[in-house]
Parts: sequence; structure tokens; C-alpha cells
Amino acid sequence: MGCSSPGALEVDLSEVVPVERLDRLAAAGFYGLAGPPEAGGMGVADVATAHEIIEILASGCLTTTFV
Repeated sequence: MGCSSPGALEVDLSEVVPVERLDRLAAAGFYGLAGPPEAGGMGVADVATAHEIIEILASGCLTTTFV
């Protein structure tokens, strides 16, 4: 499955993604990846950069990133 973050395999095998994982993504600003900084987003307008960030997150835990 290619999971590298602690607990990723358990999440992949589970039926539920722990809310703490989703909360960490939100707290880090990833829910606003393409949103403008003035609205609290990261302002990533470059598609290649957005894809790279998503790829890095997915390499840690694909299930969490997908959700």
C-alpha cells in the first residue's frame, strides 16, 4: 500500500479515518490549498505544485489524503 506515516496502514485497513488526521490537515491549512491567502488559504495557483503537495500527503497516508 505504500504508507509511510505512523498508523497509515491501520487507517487504510479501517472503515473510518480518525477525525484527528483530518483535523491535522485542516489545521495545517491544506483544506485551503488553492484558496487565496487573504481568505486563509495557501494560494497555490500552480497546478504542478498542488499535485506535488497532494502526492507527498498521499505518500504518507493515501486514505487520509483521499478523504
